[in-house]
Amino acid sequence: ASLYVENVSAGNDAKISSAGMNVRHNIAPIGRLEAPKKLSAKVGQNDGEIILNWDPVRGARSYVVEITTDANVPSSWKHKTNVTESSASIRGLTSGTKFWFRVAGVGAAGQGPYSGPESKYAP
Repeated sequence: ASLYVENVSAGNDAKISSAGMNVRHNIAPIGRLEAPKKLSAKVGQNDGEIILNWDPVRGARSYVVEITTDANVPSSWKHKTNVTESSASIRGLTSGTKFWFRVAGVGAAGQGPYSGPESKYAP
């Protein structure tokens, strides 16, 4: 019945309401994403493994994770991985080395800003 009303009404709110149906409104676009918050880096269960977690970003479909050994050199940041959850397991890191991580959400409007950096020594 709802498909019939949708076709006959051609999206006219008054006609949809007169048929006794609720009118669905289009969802407003989210626009530019916020930077991920509460990024944390913890030692993983394996040598050379760091586990990253952060708060999900509204509207993000995926996340970009970058890594560096010197957060003071902007050009040193390198792409490490893309994930669809608000966590990532980074493996194969050199034990005893301090690594810095940052994360950005990616949504319909493109990539948002990076989180603040978080560091951890690889186990």
